[in-house]
Amino acid sequence: AFTVSQGPTSLAIERILLNKVKLTWLNSNSTLEKIIVERQLTNSDFEVITELPSSATQYTDENLLYNVKY
Repeated sequence: AFTVSQGPTSLAIERILLNKVKLTWLNSNSTLEKIIVERQLTNSDFEVITELPSSATQYTDENLLYNVKY
């Protein structure tokens, strides 16, 4: 079992290319074990795309599909 903690704050998304975005955030919770990043296509379930160390403050999501809403 695990506990879902408060998520990051000040989440920002920067489009780098048509198929790539950079996520940045402030990590305001020092008790996290890891950060789980998820993605969701319109009308579907969330999927885990990566697990990061608790100290992470950014992630670049690559290989996004062009002209698809997430």
